[in-house]
Amino acid sequence: MDEKGAREERQVLEAISYEEKRRYFRIDDHIMLKYRVIPSNEVQAVSDRLRAPLPNAFSLSSDFAELKQESALLQRSVENSSPAVAQYISMLDKKLDMIAKVLLVQNMGADEHLWRKVNLGAGGMAFDSHVEIPVSSVLEVKMGLLPSHAGLITIGKVIRCQKRREGSGYNVAICFLHVRDSDRELLVQHVLWRQAQMLRESRQADLKN
Repeated sequence: MDEKGAREERQVLEAISYEEKRRYFRIDDHIMLKYRVIPSNEVQAVSDRLRAPLPNAFSLSSDFAELKQESALLQRSVENSSPAVAQYISMLDKKLDMIAKVLLVQNMGADEHLWRKVNLGAGGMAFDSHVEIPVSSVLEVKMGLLPSHAGLITIGKVIRCQKRREGSGYNVAICFLHVRDSDRELLVQHVLWRQAQMLRESRQADLKN
């Protein structure tokens, strides 16, 4: 992305309040997705595990993504006054990206069938399923986001499961019951980044026509 495009995206993001970001913004996206129905007698144990302060290999990938965001801000603040420092930060950023990618693949796998089209927001998501998942079922959901390679894990509750109008299978909607604060912020930033990217691509397409 060029400097002008990056500046335009930052302006779009800054113009939107945090509550608007969380409440209204949803995007269609392709992400890595794994989920499983949690038996009722395991819900509390899974919830406690996600709330545990000790990091695991999966949460580390989202921690690296958070560090990348912070380093990007630092890089922009020093790139004019200290080009050498900015270049060093850029090198560290690339290393963080490589580590995050390895951690994500290790925990999610490299199966192409993991890539799913979803409708995603900070409060929940919708996706297609080959099988019916009863409403009120509680799911453990793992997501891999690009280009940050952030791995997020959450607990979601099924609020809708309807047969698709076209083809076989079902469309499932869930609301997130538990997300780490840092993961929710990454999710918000990812949704906004994709929204800004789509707006920029739309403007570029209009200019070509």
